[in-house]
Amino acid sequence: KTINGIAVIAGSIERVINLPPNFYGKNSTVTALSLVGIDPTIAPDLHDYRITQGRFLKSGDGNIAVISERLADSLGVKLNDTIKVPTTQGVVKLTIVGLMPGRALVGNEQVLVTLLQAQKMLDAPGRINVIEANLTTKDKVESDVIVNTIKAQLGNTYTLGGLSSGSEFLGAMQMAQIIFNLFGFLTLAMGGFIIFNTFRTIVAERRHDIGMLRAIGANRGTIVGLVLTEGLVQGVIGTAIGIGLGYLLGLVITAGTAPIMKQFMNIELTVVVEPSLVVISIVLGVGVTLFAGLLPALSASRVTPMEALRPSLAEVMQRVSRVGTIVGAVMIGVALVGLLMGNFELVALGGFLFFVGLVLVAPAVVKPIANLFGVLLALVFAREGTGELAQGNLTRQPSRAAITASATMIGLAIVVGAGGMMFSLTGTVMGMFYKTMGSDYLLIPPSVAIWKGDVGASEGLKGKIRSIPGVGAVSSLRYAQSSLQSV
Repeated sequence: KTINGIAVIAGSIERVINLPPNFYGKNSTVTALSLVGIDPTIAPDLHDYRITQGRFLKSGDGNIAVISERLADSLGVKLNDTIKVPTTQGVVKLTIVGLMPGRALVGNEQVLVTLLQAQKMLDAPGRINVIEANLTTKDKVESDVIVNTIKAQLGNTYTLGGLSSGSEFLGAMQMAQIIFNLFGFLTLAMGGFIIFNTFRTIVAERRHDIGMLRAIGANRGTIVGLVLTEGLVQGVIGTAIGIGLGYLLGLVITAGTAPIMKQFMNIELTVVVEPSLVVISIVLGVGVTLFAGLLPALSASRVTPMEALRPSLAEVMQRVSRVGTIVGAVMIGVALVGLLMGNFELVALGGFLFFVGLVLVAPAVVKPIANLFGVLLALVFAREGTGELAQGNLTRQPSRAAITASATMIGLAIVVGAGGMMFSLTGTVMGMFYKTMGSDYLLIPPSVAIWKGDVGASEGLKGKIRSIPGVGAVSSLRYAQSSLQSV
């Protein structure tokens, strides 16, 4: 008040209140309210509280409230009816004496009460958490001078300007989205690897047909176009099926998790399909298929009529595999060193190098492994000849068998990695829970993921619980949110 340039200033208390499931009925869509305690004599000078029905708050009002018309319609109440609001003292019924237009901004609908009433309901006597002021000027330069003066007097321990809510929850959701996007891209990479192997096999099996097409006049561009057209058709069909199955899976997951999200996180969960997401899915689905088929298509275009009539050159393939084996072995050695260092970045890099090294080394170890297990299978299935047949198929094209095995290996690695991460996360959380929570019973609000919106209970509840026969030690805790600067 002592700063020049302030026309009117007032303190208030504002708190988001999470509502228990079905608090206003089974079909109610209201999951949270914003309880605002104001000084009725000063607040109208700060904001334009336009009353459409009834009256505004007065000094001395007790269980009296002013709500928006939108909230009244959602709850099915009218002037002079009562609404229930959970507080630290239990459920309090407030009589509606006034209605005002709905909020122009996104957010929970407000329930206006007097400052004293809000402090009583929130068990915060003499406390405020918001100070609002109107300046005497609208000139930007003069306003900046006044604001800087206020900042200088308050210091950096107060937030000047708009308050943000739910930032910690938003950060957690963004982190979860990043993790799921990572697994999605890994799945795309695995699918692309499998598609690449499929087209590579198709080209190898159709060498004779491709050679005949080249002999009758087909140029390299025509061969590339044929392979990519086949990939385009498969990509379009596969993407359409994938989007449809993904939507159905989303419906099933939503149906299973929506009650849990509503009970513990106070969130109404529905399936929302954004056009941008559909476009991205189509581009990635078709694009990965075409990209995976590009190298086999270029390889097919280099086939000549004479080469199509010749068998595969095993010695050339063996020489290429030998170079890849050396590079892969070096990568595996470097990866093992990184895994033993204990540093997260080196471990992550080591894991990536280890996978790449296995893919490069795989063609060289296919033949020894095939010979070993071929002998074992020949002993088990001596009459059928299955062992010799499998051994011959593997050793005839070791690089193709290695790519197929690598695709399976990467797929299993993704599944094992996702399962391991979830198991580790669950084990860590539950381990911390059992180590830190030594009590027999915990009485906590249902919306445990967003405690910032829970009003809690008064100290009197602890005394009531302690007076129950058979109850020993009783302790309570208070949750408060804070932020650290320059961390």
